Amino acid sequence: MLLIGSASSRRTQLLEAAARDIGLRVGVIDWRDVLRDDAAADAHIERALRDGHVWCKIDPPSDDPHTVAAFIHEGFRRSAIDSSAPHSLRHGELAHMHWWYAGFMAALARLESRLQGLRLFTPMTQIALMCDKLACQRHLSGNDIDVPTLLGEVTSLDAFEEQYSPDEAPAVFIKSRYGSSAAGVVALRRHRDGRIRAYSSARLADDGGLYSHLKIAVYSRRQEIRALIDALACQGAYAERWIAKPRAPVAPEANYDLRVVAFCGRPRQRIARISRSPMTNLHLGNRRSAPHWLGGTQVDALESTVSRAASLLAPSLSIGFDVVLQASRAYVLEANAFGDLLPGLEFDGAGTFDDQVRRVRLDEH
Repeated sequence: MLLIGSASSRRTQLLEAAARDIGLRVGVIDWRDVLRDDAAADAHIERALRDGHVWCKIDPPSDDPHTVAAFIHEGFRRSAIDSSAPHSLRHGELAHMHWWYAGFMAALARLESRLQGLRLFTPMTQIALMCDKLACQRHLSGNDIDVPTLLGEVTSLDAFEEQYSPDEAPAVFIKSRYGSSAAGVVALRRHRDGRIRAYSSARLADDGGLYSHLKIAVYSRRQEIRALIDALACQGAYAERWIAKPRAPVAPEANYDLRVVAFCGRPRQRIARISRSPMTNLHLGNRRSAPHWLGGTQVDALESTVSRAASLLAPSLSIGFDVVLQASRAYVLEANAFGDLLPGLEFDGAGTFDDQVRRVRLDEH
């Protein structure tokens, strides 16, 4: 199989290890070569086709600063905005996410014609849809999948508050449209007496820059919250109603949601993400646990919802879904085209990358 990704990333190493276990070879083309339009990348693709490769997996371009910068500048160039070029990102900075997305989409479009003849784990159109969180949630909601109520795009805190009073929307999540891993997510509570509180892993620096941190900060000053949300909004943001997450039986002081990986349309690996804060992402230091406490009705709701959601994103082979269970209903918080990085998590004795390489091996026979 052929992999477009980052040669040194953990994802690539885990996929290669799973492939070695069954005697499968993985050819890796680094995103840096793709972005340079390197003739070597074209030659590698042509060689893969000649050698009989059938499948190609496209992984995210990781946090390599050169790759990120290339996407941002390409997206900016295509925007045709008459302004100075975007500055280089500092470590951990959240900026230019809308331009990053536009540049990534342009790179995928260039790749598509070059990969003709290979079967893609996730088609380009589905990667594009899942990397645009608002568009993806609208797609799922429009096809009868339960998602948090969408409140539309956010252009500024003031504009949002003009549209929705505290009585109409007292608790909301404001999310970066093109972000990932809780980057650019704000959990916002408002009261009719004017009090306001926000929780986020994003921090505003003295220089006005916005940075992602591994610890959740709590904001209670309106001026700070306005600056935080406005900085996100200029890169693309949207709001949804805050759905209460259930308490975790193994940690009653905390709440949880679930990451479930659907493979070939069926829910397989799953993990509960447990946190005392509104953000449950595991990279923030939150606890993970097998959700052994789920009852039969909850499991049925979870598996039915994930299966139906996966069918709406077919023929994508592997999708990570973030899900909240409430009684006998399952709400999809997000569909992630790159949601398979769950080391050590197995279903029927297989991890996410085991599933992928075994599917490729099956095609060989």
